[in-house]
Order: sequence, then structure tokens, then C-alpha cells
Amino acid sequence: MCPPAAVRPSPPDLERYWASLYEGLPVGANPTIPARDLGRLRPFVHTDVGLQLLARPGARSVEFRHGRIHAHQIAMHRASYINALLIQSQGTRPPAPCSRCRDGTGGVFRECRHLPGAFGGICANCKWPDAGVSCTVRDSAWGALREAQPPMPVIGRGLPAPGASRTDPIVVGEEGEEEEVVIVPAPPRRPDPPIKEEDPDVEEVPVITIVDDEPIIIDDD
Repeated sequence: MCPPAAVRPSPPDLERYWASLYEGLPVGANPTIPARDLGRLRPFVHTDVGLQLLARPGARSVEFRHGRIHAHQIAMHRASYINALLIQSQGTRPPAPCSRCRDGTGGVFRECRHLPGAFGGICANCKWPDAGVSCTVRDSAWGALREAQPPMPVIGRGLPAPGASRTDPIVVGEEGEEEEVVIVPAPPRRPDPPIKEEDPDVEEVPVITIVDDEPIIIDDD
């Protein structure tokens, strides 16, 4: 009988691999899962979106805070743990970090990254404990921002790409390269013309218009 997921031991090869991530680390350095090794997560990915992300090119190495992620957590097959790693490997930095990432309250990853159009756009640090409702960079939060500030649209990796869907949630940054976030301001308003002030020292001269109602006829006789 299989033990409960919470106490299920991690496979020996996973334990050995996780221990190797700490070998030779300088003091104060964080362990990093190389991008080439992310395929080791394949046995623990159980969603179509997760499998698409795992197979997608352009993944980056995942750095996590020292001692914050353990092999037995991966072996639990908990979706939020696995999806957080996928978000961190394929995600992009939002224009402004999530409040959890900014405050440093319990985040397992050093960088704030999210994946617009997938997993609700929740950042990896919020996805790890499944606290997406409080994530300030989730897709719905950015949607509210765009509605509140229509003159200042944000164009770039920080927002969902047009045409994103559940079957193909990520359409920006196919190769995983960094892209600059561009803020397009509203066109400047043309100032009103200055009000011409009258000179008080100049006396106003009335204008008299003479209208000839009838022509003047001169009689030579």
C-alpha cells in the first residue's frame, strides 16, 4: 500500500541529485537547477499545460533560496510545487514585482517571475504555497490596472500576449530572451492659447462704418 503523499519518501536518485545541487556552493550562494536538468520533473508533472511548458524551448535555470526546496517536496507530486518551478523556469519578470516578492515574506525564489496566460499569471513565489488569490501580478490584477489606466498601456513581457489561450497560453518570448518593457504615454495635450491682455494705457478708438444707402447724383445743370 502506497504511503500518504505527505510522508512518501523521495526516490533515491532524486535525493542524490538534490544533494548534488549544494555541492561546492560558495558561502551564501543559492542552489540552482540547471535548465538542462528540468526534465527530471517529468514524472511529477500531471497537467497538459505543465507538460507543454516542460517541453517548451528557452527554459532558464531555476535558482531557489538555500534550504527552501527539498527533494521530498518534489516527490509529493503537489501541483503547486511543480507548477511554481515551471513558472520560474519559463516565466518573465513583471514590470513591478509581486508584493510577496517585494517584501521578501516567505518566497522560495529570489526573483519574481510569472507566466501571463498560464496558471492565472500568478508568480512562482505565490504559486508555491498556492496563494494565488493574493498575488498582485496575476492576470486579473493586471487587467484591472489596464482598465483603470487606459492612457498608459504597458506593452511587453509583463502582460498577457494577444491570442493567449489554455491550449497555447504563452505566445511571447518563444526563445526565452529578455524583452524591454515599454510604457507608451498618452499624447500630450496641446496647451490652450494664452489670453491676450489689453493695454490699459491705450485708449480704445471706436470704429465708425459708413454705409451708402443711395448713390449721390450730381446734376451738371
